[in-house]
Amino acid sequence: MFKKIDENSVNYEKDKNIDIHNLHEEFMRNPSLVGDYIKLRTQAEDEVETSKRKIEISKANFDRAKAKLELDIRKSPEKYDPAISKLTENIVSSLMLINIVIDEECVKFQKELTEA
Repeated sequence: MFKKIDENSVNYEKDKNIDIHNLHEEFMRNPSLVGDYIKLRTQAEDEVETSKRKIEISKANFDRAKAKLELDIRKSPEKYDPAISKLTENIVSSLMLINIVIDEECVKFQKELTEA
């Protein structure tokens, strides 16, 4: 759609200064400058939206990994602690806290979420 603008190719401090002795040249330069700054803003907005989508996807993946871990703890609590005789919500919560930093899938998606 637009030619990508490198933010280093525009210089606001330089662009805001006007040569009052060459107003005809400044007038001719203005539409190009406005276009460049509009493109730069659009690129920034696109990057923000992309980042928001990455965060949402990462959160969903992390939540899914936590849910799978919790389900596995509920199905096979002896796998996580052989001394468990009765599974309670507090025990499930404690096992989740202990194992969330060990579970490979949780760790992977937690890193992904942090990067996003």
